Amino acid sequence: MKICKKCNLTFEDEMQFCSKCGGNLEEQVLEAEPVENMPEENHGQGFEIGGKQELWSWEFWLSPNGRRNRKPYILYNIAVWLLGGVIALLTAVPLVGWAFGVLLFYANCINVIKRLHDVDMSGWWAVVPAVASVGFLAMGSLIIGTIAFFVNVFLWVYLIFKKGTEGENKYGSDPLEI
Repeated sequence: MKICKKCNLTFEDEMQFCSKCGGNLEEQVLEAEPVENMPEENHGQGFEIGGKQELWSWEFWLSPNGRRNRKPYILYNIAVWLLGGVIALLTAVPLVGWAFGVLLFYANCINVIKRLHDVDMSGWWAVVPAVASVGFLAMGSLIIGTIAFFVNVFLWVYLIFKKGTEGENKYGSDPLEI
């Protein structure tokens, strides 16, 4: 068994990070006293992907906190694009499709913010392509649409090829240090 020194939760031996706080898990040397009032959650199950956050946690999908390296950034983009395509094909009610579109837009912004954090940049830089895209949708201008397209492509390519900050930065620990 492994234990998280920050929140005193126990995990299976395969886990390397706490799914609640993201702290490193250490081998339990002494017999730990049972933790009272520990919530019955899915601790120690699922799997980690490119860092501390488990794929099946809400924090991975919806929280702008933390860092995301290149591999999960790319996989996350693929998942969001595929999910968006399936929803677009299966949604007959426009309002439902629009609601899912807003949710996927938010999820994509979270992905970009975490990747920006990994390269030690503020998540506010994610606003630039978002504003460009919304401006195009609101105005319908071909010029604004072209600018929005190139801004989004540039940011996407930059975040795919830019190596993250080695070691800890102001947004958290290095997701590659496992």
